[in-house]
Amino acid sequence: MSFRNRLHLLAAIALVAPVLAVILLLAANGGAGAERRDAQARQGLRTAFGLYAARRAEARRVVALVAGDPQLGALLARGPSLALERRANELVEASARLVALTVRSDSGTVVVQAGPRSAVAASEIAPFARGSGIGAVTASTVTAQRLLGDVRRLTGLEAQAVRGTESLATTRSGLPAMGAGEPGAVEVGDEEYQAAYGTVREPAGPPVRLGVLAPARASGDAPVDGDRVLAAIAIVLLVITLAAALLAFVLLRRRLDELVVAAERLRGGDYRFRAPVYAGARLDALAAALNGLSDELALKDEEVEHGRGELEDVTRRVGDAFASGLNPDALVDLAVRTAVERCAAEVGRALPVDPDKMRSTRVGERSRELTEALAAAERLAFRVSPQEGRELLARIRGDGRTARGRTAAHAAEVGGIHALATALRARVSVGTASEYVGVISIARREHEFSDSERDLFAYLAAQAAVSIENAFVHEQTRQQAVTDDLTGLANARRFHEALARELERTRRFSTEVSLVMADIDDFKRVNDEYGHQQGDAVLVEVARAMRDQCREVDHVARYGGEEMALILPQTDLHGAAELAERVRRAVARKAISRLDGEGELSVTASFGVAAVPESAVDAQGLIAAADGALYRAKRAGKNRVGRAEPPRRSGARDGSPGEARREANV
Repeated sequence: MSFRNRLHLLAAIALVAPVLAVILLLAANGGAGAERRDAQARQGLRTAFGLYAARRAEARRVVALVAGDPQLGALLARGPSLALERRANELVEASARLVALTVRSDSGTVVVQAGPRSAVAASEIAPFARGSGIGAVTASTVTAQRLLGDVRRLTGLEAQAVRGTESLATTRSGLPAMGAGEPGAVEVGDEEYQAAYGTVREPAGPPVRLGVLAPARASGDAPVDGDRVLAAIAIVLLVITLAAALLAFVLLRRRLDELVVAAERLRGGDYRFRAPVYAGARLDALAAALNGLSDELALKDEEVEHGRGELEDVTRRVGDAFASGLNPDALVDLAVRTAVERCAAEVGRALPVDPDKMRSTRVGERSRELTEALAAAERLAFRVSPQEGRELLARIRGDGRTARGRTAAHAAEVGGIHALATALRARVSVGTASEYVGVISIARREHEFSDSERDLFAYLAAQAAVSIENAFVHEQTRQQAVTDDLTGLANARRFHEALARELERTRRFSTEVSLVMADIDDFKRVNDEYGHQQGDAVLVEVARAMRDQCREVDHVARYGGEEMALILPQTDLHGAAELAERVRRAVARKAISRLDGEGELSVTASFGVAAVPESAVDAQGLIAAADGALYRAKRAGKNRVGRAEPPRRSGARDGSPGEARREANV
């Protein structure tokens, strides 16, 4: 069937249906009294439900205001108390809208009841404090008696309300208990009512059951003559309606044709075309909707174009983040710039707590007013809350397992300038608790920041803190990979890397580099007589003496066991021998405390010195030359400095690295 045929059929039905309805209504009028009363009762129940919902919506707004009361919030955080009960009663007495306020525990038990128990249509809100024992706060703006009075005033019907087995209110005494019975006829004294029941759930406690009763009326049947008059009127109306319907049908087709044209133009992308709107009919509403859709599509088209530019910008920022890698300063700067742009701020900055861990950065306008607003928000970011106070106390007691809290944005307003700030917390060492490393803040004039802008700002700050933490962890791991745990000197791996780097620089710039190999004399005896812990203490002290005598550009390493090495850039053989002699004297003078507390002990060390190009031309030859010189110093009586001999064209040098190391353990 085509749309036109369906429209014709609809018009015919619209013409004939009213007449048939009147005839059927008159025919069935005699037995329809009960149905009318039942419909009246159900309509009254729907009205009661509507009033109930309206009162609950009002209670939702009121409980939100009550939850914002700072005194009540503080008392809720402490748990049930007489002070909490007094404050609840004060709020009920002081408010013209609040009728009752109830506080329940985690288990649902009522701990505070302010106002009558017959209050209904309550709304609930959960408190922000956790662990206080408080489960929820409910508020109501109406009692059951007042609600039923509104139902009686609007519908003219009797009503009653119960909660569980407790009767809350009724508009007429003597009404039977509702229970869970089915709707139907109810007798109250000599009168008969048609009843309808329904249940409304409360946020806490038993549900409330409502009942509405419509009275029976014996005079509900119309007289027979009235039926005939109504039938005649229906026929006359049918003729008038037929003429009006034909005219309306023609106008409807014309209006539909206009809407079809508008839809076709819209589908073709012509968003500026407007369908004509005449009055307030439904089809005119459809035309207005099409015009609104056209405006929205035009706006969406502009947003898509704008979104392309934003996507390109986001892509560039992601590329910047990848390029920054483990550079925390670059990522903090990127976070500040992104926060300023995305939150429409005029200025943003990042300030460090320790300049060695984070550098400062600033983006945007510089003015005294904006700076004062930034400082106010930054002070709020470092304000100690009760939760953070407990965390600080735990850290003072030595608890390093304190978990890092959630990043939050703190808002401040100074002279019409709004600012946000959040503290940056990161773990700067593996196995320790997070600590404050800095703060990020943004500010702008006139408009305060929305919730979505605050969430975005907090997210960017959290990512900046993570980047700082990752950078510190990466640097610490890298240092541990090339550092000797006992002495803090470079390990053998770092030694070989540094030696290769210095030899490459020597070849490129025709400079000199020297190597000093050192070995503690009779170190095995120290371990055998005093124990390995005492031996570790000797290694630490000898390493400290070597560091104290060296320059910042020199490389000090623990080569293995009790053997250590010095790489001396831009130093010839003679200069290296002089430095080795100073180190030898410093080690010999050092008094090392015994771990058993029985005095002190001293040790000596032997040194072998070699240089490029005097002693060797590559790393392997340089190490062999210095090791050979160390071996000769050992054989010559220990506690002395041996110089490497010039390289020979053939034959082997005296001794070997293995012999030198074996001698060191004698």
